[in-house]
Amino acid sequence: LATIYAGCILLAMGDLRLRNILCRSICPENLLIDKYGFVKISNFQFAKKLAGNTKTKTIFGTVEYMAPEQIFGMGQDCCTDLWHFGILIYEMLVGHTPFSSTGECTNKDVFARILIGFSKEQTSQVPGKAAKLLLERLLNTNPSMRLGSQSVSDVQNVSWFDQINFKKLYEKNINDTLRSVMWVPDFDPSNLTQWFSIRQDQQIFYKSELISKTKETK
Repeated sequence: LATIYAGCILLAMGDLRLRNILCRSICPENLLIDKYGFVKISNFQFAKKLAGNTKTKTIFGTVEYMAPEQIFGMGQDCCTDLWHFGILIYEMLVGHTPFSSTGECTNKDVFARILIGFSKEQTSQVPGKAAKLLLERLLNTNPSMRLGSQSVSDVQNVSWFDQINFKKLYEKNINDTLRSVMWVPDFDPSNLTQWFSIRQDQQIFYKSELISKTKETK
């Protein structure tokens, strides 16, 4: 299942790369699963369109997902998203991010672990040799040496994705074996439209009432 979700995100990253957009928010809370079970990136509040081969030095992102170049302020490009992608895969496979701690842990502590890099301690928790090799290459502290720094297709060609036909995944045409393990939401999303409409009406009501009360106090 992790390979399918990661494959969906990788396709989105390829599209962002073509548009020269740095996402900086590839983490679980910014992902949605559609009614067919495919993953979509949903939050682009930290995204930035880069001009040519330039880098951005503004620092945004989830602490446990931040890349070394973000912490150092060295400048970020599309290679930064590869680091975030590696952290996401690790969390899907292991259950927590590689540089977090179960005890009390400050942001400074997390940053210190990130700057040390992906060590044997983290690697030992990853199931499967193919996943270990993939994460070691994605979580390289040198952005230009990360797998995918030249082309996202380099990531698609690793053995961990052997079961994924990316052309068919892009067309949402996957085989029955893969489809059988996909989680599909079992709720009716049509009610969300009604809920948002109600909320909007309430906000309009609150706003009009506030204006009314403000006028009364003048």
